[in-house]
Amino acid sequence: RFLLPREWLVAAVERFPNSARVNFQLANAEIANVANNGRFDAQAESHAARAVYLSPWSYQARRLLATAQELNGKQEEAEGSLREAVKLAPNHAELNWALANLLLRRGKLSESFAPFRLAARSRTDLLPPAIETIWRFPDGGLDALKYFAGDDAESMLAVVKFLTEQNLVAEAGAVFNSIDDQAK
Repeated sequence: RFLLPREWLVAAVERFPNSARVNFQLANAEIANVANNGRFDAQAESHAARAVYLSPWSYQARRLLATAQELNGKQEEAEGSLREAVKLAPNHAELNWALANLLLRRGKLSESFAPFRLAARSRTDLLPPAIETIWRFPDGGLDALKYFAGDDAESMLAVVKFLTEQNLVAEAGAVFNSIDDQAK
């Protein structure tokens, strides 16, 4: 996929102001512009909000709105938009991953566990980075990892592997011994 030039999208929004897709594309282009030249156009949020208004059942539009809100420094509103997106697509790995990371940026470690778990269930390749992210969080640590893993044997084994890689063999052994024998 490629992004159309911003000028084309602005003209398209002027011609088709009630098109959710065109508003979405313009907001997306404006957000992508941040990566290209470091400048964020605050209009991106209004175009993303318009796309949400015109297509209220689109989780993609709500995720884009959350991105624009966060870039505008509106963390609380971004969290609300992401939570609404997750309600529309509750098993979507990337949405849950984005929500978990936003919650961490807001200092809400314990609230991030549920979306991290959902993301890792949908995409098992996200389990190791979730464990490492939780571990590196200021309030993270062994207790946080145990709470995150819960009773899920696969998550607990991933925690054991992570702890072993950190040369925390005694801690890894304790977690391993707490796993149900049948699950091992």
